[in-house]
Parts: sequence; C-alpha cells; structure tokens
Amino acid sequence: MKLLFFIILSLLSQTSFSEQKKLLLVAPYMPENVEMDGKSGRDLMILTKILECAGYRPTFEIQPYLRHLKSYHNNSKYDGVATIPETDKEIKGKSLPYIAYHNGVIVRDEDFPNGITEVNNLKGKHIISFLGGELLLKGLKDKVPSFASYTETSKQYRHNEMLMKKRVDGVLSDGLIFMAHQRRLIENEPRWKNVKVKFYRIFSVNHFSVGFRDLKITKKFNYCLKKLNKDGSLNHIERSFADKYHGSLGSEFLNPLLRK
Repeated sequence: MKLLFFIILSLLSQTSFSEQKKLLLVAPYMPENVEMDGKSGRDLMILTKILECAGYRPTFEIQPYLRHLKSYHNNSKYDGVATIPETDKEIKGKSLPYIAYHNGVIVRDEDFPNGITEVNNLKGKHIISFLGGELLLKGLKDKVPSFASYTETSKQYRHNEMLMKKRVDGVLSDGLIFMAHQRRLIENEPRWKNVKVKFYRIFSVNHFSVGFRDLKITKKFNYCLKKLNKDGSLNHIERSFADKYHGSLGSEFLNPLLRK
C-alpha cells in the first residue's frame, strides 16, 4: 500500500513539473548570485522558486552584466530578463523588486582596527570599485575627490588580489560577489588564506526586478513573490548563502537583505 502511495505521489509530481510552461531568461554573471552554469546562485534560486510557484520552468542564458539588458532588447527569443536595476526605465513588464544586492566596502581587517561607519572614513585611501559604481552607489560621487585614488574596473576578481597585495585600501562591492572571488583567489593562492577581510555597510541596498514580455507572467510573478516573502522561504535562501561567509560579512551584510 505504501509503495502504491509513493508511486502515485511520484506520478503527480512529474505531471505537475511537465505542465509547467518553459521560459528562457537572460541573466548577468554575478558570482554566488548567478553562476555561469545557469543553474546555481542566490539570484537564480530565488527567481526559480518564484517562477515555479507561478507555474513556470525557467532556463537561463548567462551574459556579462549590462550586456544582458541589451541582449533582451535586441533578441525576442528571451521571454524575460533578470536583475534589472531600479534606474532602468526602458524595460516594460518589470516586476516588483525580487532581490537586493548589498554593496559596501571590504577591507583588510587589520588595516581598520576601529572599523568603518561611513564613506568619510575612507578619506585619503585608495579605493577600487566595479564599473558604474560611482553612479549606482548613493552618495559616493561627492566623496570620490577625498580619496587618494578611485578606480573602476569590470574585472572584479582582480580587486581581491589588489586588496591582498595592499595596492588598494578598500574594495566597493556586493559582499557576496567579493567573497566568491576571494574564495576562488585563495584556492589558487593559499598564501592569502589567513588574511581576514571585513565587510562594512556604508551604502543602502540596491533593488532589482525581473521583466517579462508577457504582462500576465509579471502579474503571476508578483503574486508569488508576495506569497513567498511572507512564508520565509526566500529568507531561507538568503541565509544559506550569507552564512557561508558569516565571519567576513556578518549581520551587517545579511540583515538588510531579509524580507520583513
């Protein structure tokens, strides 16, 4: 009898999965958030959870950040586009914000024994950031002249190496993305494994939406987003990623990401 029950349950789940409509989305490569395999990462797990609730089975094509937005505009094969910044006003069918990225400053812990509470604490320091950081990070532009130097580069994995070699004093980055690169750097160069890095919250989080050509999908997505925000399942995903790097990121990184 038990065997029959499990067979029926299995068939029902298979039927449910097969009835889900397939969607192709383009998403940006963001380590630990969107991995190149198109299957793993915090962002993809959250998106998949919401879309499956809405009755869809998504697959993802991964491209560099910002290029993914251009590709969506130029190629109708994509049903949707992930990780749309709040500043984007061109894409129609945008959802409610489904995820936040938390940019702060990451430093060698020994270099700032008194910690960092605001951007002003970086006065006279050498700072590096991701491409477009000066525009995205609120309040940064006015402070840049006070830094000893400020550089933006798209190759974020190099930022970690520059911090380890003391070529810069601080890296402006999403904490999870930085730690993903740090983990990979240490795998290649174990000599840095005992250097403690620390994330400090000096900027508010940046919210991102997903967009669909079919507005009916957007409505279903928003409904499921609200539902999953309430039941705690999305917070479970947030914690599972942040907890891996708790020693460096801490509650300063995680708490603003949690859904109330």
